[in-house]
Amino acid sequence: MGARLSEFDRILGNMIQMGWAVRNGRAGHKVVTSPTGQTLTLNVRTGDLNRGAANQRAEIRRIGYDEAWAEYQTATKRPAHPPRAAFQVPEPDAPTVGMYTRTEMIDPSRAADLLERPPSRLSDGSVVQQRNLSTDWVNTICGWIERGEWRESPEGFVIAADGGLLEGMHRCWAIVQTGETVPVRITYGVDPELFMILNQGRRRTTANVLQTHGEGNATHLASAIKCFWAYDQWCADPLGAPNWRQWHATSVSSPQVVATLAAHPRLRDLLKPASSMISPIRGNLAAATTWYYLADRAWPLERRLNGGLDPLARFIQGVRTGEMMAKGDPVLALRDWISNQRGHRAVDKRERQLLGLIKAWNLTVREREMNKMVIGVSEDMQKLVTG
Repeated sequence: MGARLSEFDRILGNMIQMGWAVRNGRAGHKVVTSPTGQTLTLNVRTGDLNRGAANQRAEIRRIGYDEAWAEYQTATKRPAHPPRAAFQVPEPDAPTVGMYTRTEMIDPSRAADLLERPPSRLSDGSVVQQRNLSTDWVNTICGWIERGEWRESPEGFVIAADGGLLEGMHRCWAIVQTGETVPVRITYGVDPELFMILNQGRRRTTANVLQTHGEGNATHLASAIKCFWAYDQWCADPLGAPNWRQWHATSVSSPQVVATLAAHPRLRDLLKPASSMISPIRGNLAAATTWYYLADRAWPLERRLNGGLDPLARFIQGVRTGEMMAKGDPVLALRDWISNQRGHRAVDKRERQLLGLIKAWNLTVREREMNKMVIGVSEDMQKLVTG
């Protein structure tokens, strides 16, 4: 493949290829379960020479990886590669010169063959080196395939004139991992020298996708949808879903974002009132919109007005103005905390402010005091109080 994998990246890929169960753990770790039911928490970013690496190697041996991988290689051993000259022969029923493109159904066997081909060589004799394999990106593509979101795209696989795979490494791994067969547009006969200009275009963001659907304020809306989606996943499975500190790095596909908005259209409607609430203290709009939606859903208007007072309206007014608040009011502590975060560029700022909003709301409806808002280093996300 030409990919320079770390030791534990390679081992994790082998475990996935053998069909071992892998799920996301805390702090970016992977939790692996062997067919015998033994589990291992694997940190693929561990350095090769430190004590942690030695301990991981011992744990990998303990759950029987070495024996299982040896048996798997024996059972799935493929014939030796034909001579490189064989890869220069055009595919059947194909033009004899130049580049050509066609759609093919790629199954795991064909994907594995593409991955195992020798890397292409440039005119100076050097080997084309693929980027390092990202298991997170492979898992993302697996999600597309498993959820039925895979679509044939003009941006398919690229195969060099000498047979080497120039573009499509991660998608091949995903096809192997899922065991599914999918349609792929493949371009053959490409000059290996063109490798340096592949994938150089600007990536289309989720906000761009929402703009094509006619949505206004698409950047903030996309961020709010992703925040709500991650929170919803966590509520459904607090132990299996990523911790809130990893939500910013969680991949949410464009179809998932569009589907989430279709199922929760009020997120769009609450952008403006959430902005009115949080803008005076320069808080995060996506966090405010997510909180507003959760609170509005958990405390519908007829319930809020049951005693003649609307606690949600009072909370929002307090966040916006800070008026008529005594020491110990959770909303006052929240305002001070958010105001002190101005200029703070933490990557999890959105999620951190969502947690702060939920904490202040939960204390308010429980009629408890808070003098100072603190978000602990290992603090878990809270579920919004529903009564």
